[in-house]
Amino acid sequence: MRQQQYIPQRASRTSTATPRPVQQGADDLEEDDMYYPQRMPSSARRYTTTQGQEVIEQGNKKIIIHHELPPKKNHWVFFVGVAFFVMIIGWVVFTLVGNWWQGKQADWKYGSPRTFQTDQFVGHSDSPDHPNHFIAVDLNGSIEVLELNANPKLDHIYVITTVPDPNTPITLSFTDINHDGKIDMLATIGTGTTYTVVLLNDGKQFKPQ
Repeated sequence: MRQQQYIPQRASRTSTATPRPVQQGADDLEEDDMYYPQRMPSSARRYTTTQGQEVIEQGNKKIIIHHELPPKKNHWVFFVGVAFFVMIIGWVVFTLVGNWWQGKQADWKYGSPRTFQTDQFVGHSDSPDHPNHFIAVDLNGSIEVLELNANPKLDHIYVITTVPDPNTPITLSFTDINHDGKIDMLATIGTGTTYTVVLLNDGKQFKPQ
């Protein structure tokens, strides 16, 4: 049978409260879980994905831990530099493609080496029915014109000029420049930006102006 003991009040304190019974006895004291910190039960599951991300799942909650550094934001100067770089590359590519296309067109039109041919009556022992044949050619940068007559002894070779580009086209045209009644020869060199060399007709051959 449990015994109860009353604890007297201190002499310096006056109280009308009813004495409180105190449980006594080592065998009578019972441990209460509330006096000890308790660890809450947990069903959390922790694992690592194939991408190296750490995942913690607890009930309906999922926490993903990324170990890599957050993406770095680039400054606006970076994007301006990229834009200029793309523009420069585009300009270089456009220039190279343009030059290649221009060269291809010249190949189709003038061949390689660059050659131009035409027939023209110029009064050098030829006739309107049998005009002389002219061939203009760029031989490794040397612009030359061949005048072929029905009589090979009357053939002529004219060295017009030299150019740094061995693929420079040349075209020929004929007109009376000095109005002396004789057809003169004009050699136009280059494409796009061109210059013309005039050779005057003396009745037997052409001579530089």
